[in-house]
Amino acid sequence: MNPYEKYYMRKKVTAGAIAVGAVAVIGGATLLLKPWNWIPKNDDPPPVTDQQQPETQQPEEKEPDLTITVAGKKVECRLYQGDGWTIPVPMDWEIEEADEAVHFYPDGGSADGSCLTVTVTDKAAYSGSFIAIGAKTFNDESTGRERMFYFGGGRGYEVSGKIRDEDMEAYEKTMTAMARTMTVGSERPFASLYPMASEPEWQVVDDEVVLFLDKDGIDIEGTAESIVQAKMNSWSSEVKANFTGRYRLGTPEWASSYTCISEDYIDVFRVTVQYQVAAGRADSIDLAEGQMIRNGWLIDESVLLYIAVYHDGSVVSNRVSAWGEEDYFGAEFAAEVLK
Repeated sequence: MNPYEKYYMRKKVTAGAIAVGAVAVIGGATLLLKPWNWIPKNDDPPPVTDQQQPETQQPEEKEPDLTITVAGKKVECRLYQGDGWTIPVPMDWEIEEADEAVHFYPDGGSADGSCLTVTVTDKAAYSGSFIAIGAKTFNDESTGRERMFYFGGGRGYEVSGKIRDEDMEAYEKTMTAMARTMTVGSERPFASLYPMASEPEWQVVDDEVVLFLDKDGIDIEGTAESIVQAKMNSWSSEVKANFTGRYRLGTPEWASSYTCISEDYIDVFRVTVQYQVAAGRADSIDLAEGQMIRNGWLIDESVLLYIAVYHDGSVVSNRVSAWGEEDYFGAEFAAEVLK
C-alpha cells in the first residue's frame, strides 16, 4: 500500500473513531437520565419514524491528487511515491510492486501485457538521458512496442512503457504523459526531452532493407555483409580451416531507435548470420552455448549483428556495429555501443 492509499485509510479510521466516541457519549448521557432499576412498560422497542431513520454512510471515494493531460483531455490521477521519485497513476490503473521495479497497468491488465514499469538502479548504466523505442515480443508471442525514457546520474531511472499493437491507440499517449510528469527529487527529468524516438521509414526493396532519408538511402544488408566479411577475415587460420568462407544473412529487422544521445537520430537494425562449415570439420568446432550445426551451417541466432545508423533525416553522419543478444536494448546498449 503506497503512502497516499495509507493516508485515505487513516481518514476512514479517524472518522470511525469519532463516530464510536459520539455513540459512547450519547449512551453515557442516557444512563445518567435512567436509574439502573428502571424497567420500561413495554419490552418492544418504540417504532422508528422517518426522522429517526439512521443515515447510511457512503464509502469515501479517493479524490485525485492531480491530473495529467492526454490528447487534450484531463485524466484524474493519484500520486505514487517511490524512493525519491513520484509518478502520477490514473485512478483506475493497478499498481504492482516487485523486488526491483514497480508496474502500473490498466484495470484488468497485468505486468506481462501493456504496462508502464519504473526501474531504479543504484548505479546508472548510462550517464545521461535519452528516449528510445524498440520492437517488443510478449510472452504470448504477440507483438508491440517498448518506449523507454532514461535518466542516469549517480542512480539510473528507467521508465519503460510496453504496449501491445492493439493497445497502442488506447495507452501510448497516457504512458508518455505519465513519464513526462514523473519527478526525481524536485525535477521532471523527462519533461523537456525532445524529439521523441520513433520507428524510422524503412522497407525491404528487392530483398534489401533500405533506410530512407531525404538525400542518402542506406543499404542495411550491404552494410551487414561488409561487417561480416571483415569479421571472418580476422579469424585465425585454425578457425578459418573449419569453414568454407561462405555465409548467409537473415533479413535485417528494425530493432530500436534513440534520440537525445547526440544531435542525430539513431536507428538500429539487427541481422542473424550463419556460416558454412567445411566438409568433415563439424567435430573440430567447439560449440558455445546456444550454437548448433544444422545441414552444414553453424547457427547461433541468439547472437545478432546490430547496425546503428546516425543521421539528421537527410545525411548519414556515422555507422557503428555491435554483436549482442536478442534484447540488446536500453541503457546498456547506449553505454556500450552508442556512447
